[in-house]
Amino acid sequence: MSEAEVVIVGAGIAGLTAAIALDGAGINVEVVERATALTQAGTALSLWPNALAALEHIGLRQEVGSIGLTEPEGVVRDSSGKVIITVNQNLLSPGRRSQTLIVRRTDLQHLLLEACSDVPIRLNTPAERLRVESDSVIVDLVGGESLRASVVLACDGIRSIARSFVNNPQLAYRGRTSWRALLDNASALAPVATLTVGGGNQFVAGPLRDGAVYWAADVGLKEGANEAMTDRKGFLTDVFATWHHPIPELIEQTDNDQLVIADFYDSVPRKLTAGRVALLGDAAHPMTPDLGQGACQGIEDAIVLGACMSSIHDPLTALEKYESLRLSRVRHMVRSSRQLGQLATSKSAVVADVRNFVSRHMPGSINAKITAGFASEDAFRRTLPRS
Repeated sequence: MSEAEVVIVGAGIAGLTAAIALDGAGINVEVVERATALTQAGTALSLWPNALAALEHIGLRQEVGSIGLTEPEGVVRDSSGKVIITVNQNLLSPGRRSQTLIVRRTDLQHLLLEACSDVPIRLNTPAERLRVESDSVIVDLVGGESLRASVVLACDGIRSIARSFVNNPQLAYRGRTSWRALLDNASALAPVATLTVGGGNQFVAGPLRDGAVYWAADVGLKEGANEAMTDRKGFLTDVFATWHHPIPELIEQTDNDQLVIADFYDSVPRKLTAGRVALLGDAAHPMTPDLGQGACQGIEDAIVLGACMSSIHDPLTALEKYESLRLSRVRHMVRSSRQLGQLATSKSAVVADVRNFVSRHMPGSINAKITAGFASEDAFRRTLPRS
């Protein structure tokens, strides 16, 4: 049975970031990942100033800027194209020190992989269960092999093998399904990041650094309904046929096999740790994408966890400190993202009219203050352990 100080289950954004933070602190770490390759085509993600400040702690702030496109402002429209609000994200960071970046998920994964090149990462290695002993945790792998560690970090997504171990609430389906895609050489169609809302549905589109466009359609459906569809593109074409340019064009230019489809779930965690086991990212606090904070919060988790383990010798005390610093913030983030999604996708015409009216007349400074509460650099720094 091989041994390491820390075994990380899952080589996604949170897992790789944690590996870099721990390795940089001189902690022996090993990563196991069920996928045979770290690729997730057709998706992009937002790195808000809070995530950029977190990445600065592992020396990657400048590097991540080279793979991302800054998003100084975003526009919210109704389905006819009428502007509801323009969000100036420069107000989040005095002196424009940092702006939100949009990156391809695969580009970020590759950047993180390069930064932890000294860490053993075993692909095609699914973890099956965890077992606790007096002073260690054993990770049983599919196939019979086992790993022993002082600490195990579960970074293996919403279906984590550690969710029941920590006894957090079950996942709750939030009544929505997303279709996502990337289109190369299409930036002329979506030169500015735009969120369009209407009739209980949403559509997001915007440019990437390399001239591509990312888009995501969000439709209210029963759980698993997309799996029964024979023509998913045709379904989207019908739903968004009358929406403003360039939404129908983006769907038309996308092939069925380019679509990445996912149902939305969330769960407000009771705990982030259980003894020598800690949950990070989606394994800890799955949330809807309405705040654009899923990956950002996973990055924050990893940096705070690394800071705790590097400064506190006893692993149990270090994990307790991690939970005390992160739990309130991520619980608030899950709830806030859910509430925003419910408001944005309300099918009530009255609710939509009131929502749009209030948004149009809200001063930009107030909107920025609200956003800064969760997405600014200071919002992250307040969760770091004090030396």
